[in-house]
Amino acid sequence: LIRQGIVWLVGDGKMISFWFDNWIENKSLCEILNMDQDEITNPDMNVCEFIQDQQWNVSKLAQYIGRGDVIQKIIGIPLSITAINDSYCWGLSSSGQFTTKTATWLAHDHPVMEEPV
Repeated sequence: LIRQGIVWLVGDGKMISFWFDNWIENKSLCEILNMDQDEITNPDMNVCEFIQDQQWNVSKLAQYIGRGDVIQKIIGIPLSITAINDSYCWGLSSSGQFTTKTATWLAHDHPVMEEPV
């Protein structure tokens, strides 16, 4: 349950699974694209492989993602100008901090009442 609410914040991208971790609007790329694991090319890729000179490598993103709307969501994620480590937060609260209230909503499949990070 807790794992479902954790969201990665992109730093250098080295710790974040490109396909399987929640890093785009509180979801994994696999979930957003509605893909099964056996459909995924290079399942071991990390987000850092799509960052070049502290910018998103849009042409490489386009090689793996066929949807422009998803690419736009990704390039809308800000990148640090310094190499900082990836971090994570609670994606179901606007503060990014875990609350029992939002965990209860998640446990009972209630819609999240706060604006997620």
